[in-house]
Amino acid sequence: AQVAPAMAPAYLAEIARGIGRLPDTELVTLVPNPRGFESFLQLGLGPGGFGHTVGLFHSAVEAHNRANFGREIAENQAWIRTIAEQARAREVPRVGYVSAAFGFRPTPDGELLDAPLSDVHRFIEIQRDLGTRTVTLSDLQGVRTPAETRDRLGELLHRLGDDARSWLGYHPHHADPDTGVALAEAAYDAGIRLFDGSLGARGGCVTGAPGNAPTEGLLEMLHRKGARTRIDEAALAEASRAFDAASG
Repeated sequence: AQVAPAMAPAYLAEIARGIGRLPDTELVTLVPNPRGFESFLQLGLGPGGFGHTVGLFHSAVEAHNRANFGREIAENQAWIRTIAEQARAREVPRVGYVSAAFGFRPTPDGELLDAPLSDVHRFIEIQRDLGTRTVTLSDLQGVRTPAETRDRLGELLHRLGDDARSWLGYHPHHADPDTGVALAEAAYDAGIRLFDGSLGARGGCVTGAPGNAPTEGLLEMLHRKGARTRIDEAALAEASRAFDAASG
């Protein structure tokens, strides 16, 4: 199986130096295993260095977890528990992610493998017990409709309690950027207030995830909904143009 490639430490170090420390900005580095956390510390990404937050993550569907990491969910959870304990001892902040939280199709025309709501709820609680400040749920292939997305997230917020609105996030994917934004709008209507996006909807995943939701579209939607984001749409558009120019 093709699994997510490890990022070379030298490349990570180059990225960290290029970005540096940004005021009022949290930089998150995903760390899949204890060896990755060792690299995180050696590269100076923690406190006293570049000040990154550790991202702890696994899938809600066994087939996707094996495709993405080459291991079972339980093994992933044991590893992120070790990372969380070491990060806590070093005062490194943690955030959590649950991939395929809405299901997973191993092939484009294949059967949808469900992520039971009870499992997703349990995985969220496990992440919170590890001291994660936020937990973000990914519909990594855009397998749910806006109505299904709204209902699923609404039920999870009900089970988790009112304060979950301040820390539960949503990460949409879809081949069509406009649909990705529509899914995010459904999540907003359910009560979600934390969203992931990507400039120009760039990015994907080796396990078949299509493009991310465009940050530009998410911002327009949030402003239309009356949300206050403190993000300048014109400045964001300029950043997207600069990225286009730099990448080719």
